Amino acid sequence: PLHTGVRPAAVKSLARSPVADLIAMPGLQQVLLFDAQFEPFGALPCPQPAIECVNFTADGSQLVVGCGEPGRTGIALVYDVRTGRQLGAFGAERDVPLAVAAHAGRGLVALGGAGKRARVLRQRDGEELFAGAHDDYVLSLQFSPDGKLLAAGDRAGAIQLWEVDGGRLGSTLPCSAGAVNGLA
Repeated sequence: PLHTGVRPAAVKSLARSPVADLIAMPGLQQVLLFDAQFEPFGALPCPQPAIECVNFTADGSQLVVGCGEPGRTGIALVYDVRTGRQLGAFGAERDVPLAVAAHAGRGLVALGGAGKRARVLRQRDGEELFAGAHDDYVLSLQFSPDGKLLAAGDRAGAIQLWEVDGGRLGSTLPCSAGAVNGLA
């Protein structure tokens, strides 16, 4: 069943599958799923009080969700898109992540937010591979198609390209337009 509030909430995040007519967005303790015409398709349960962001992997096989309890905890949940099964919970943030990404082929998940770090963890065991520092909140994350680079955009207007293997900062791209709210 779909959970709805008394009043419609603002859309915080919206993601479209790159391989199917499937759209995901945060709901009330669930991820709402729609078809291409925005007709309700289903929902994935999320046991956390708040969902901030959603993102599909480049191959469309996984959906990653940034959720938690504002000001207290934050994690990234990864779901198998085909079955709806939760594949794991990753991270131990002090706030709900503002950005999440995953790379299914390399088994990686990334999260960032108010902690001013872009963190990459392995899905297999949850081990942190690196935490790249930013000058401001991390608002957007995206892996390169091969999973070797992670692009992280922040509120200060910088895009940092991190090498996933070793966590070395490859380059920083300034964005004079302000905060970087999305990457593709």
